[in-house]
Amino acid sequence: MVLAEELEAKLKNNLAAEAVVRVVDKSGGCGSSFDLFIVSDEFDKVPLLKRHRKIHDMLEDEMPSIHALTMKLYTVAQYEKVKEKEEAVKEDMQSLVGKDADAAANQNDPSA
Repeated sequence: MVLAEELEAKLKNNLAAEAVVRVVDKSGGCGSSFDLFIVSDEFDKVPLLKRHRKIHDMLEDEMPSIHALTMKLYTVAQYEKVKEKEEAVKEDMQSLVGKDADAAANQNDPSA
């Protein structure tokens, strides 16, 4: 069985010191399905497929035990753009929820 903590430690040991590495066990504890999230400038100018291969190579010993592996691999600049988009979506959703709440309140308000 593969543990998320072991994968995270191995990746941190093989990536640049500034890399942000998060590993989540999505298998319910049996160690067969993981989500990886890595932010590192080590990925700068490296195509996505080569990034994935690099991570697969680092986890060569563990891969036979892993059924599913989802990877989100970003440079710092790419991650900043992703965060900006997520914040914009979050703001849009909050404004929509606010409008829906206002509309619902007006429907229930006999004076409106």
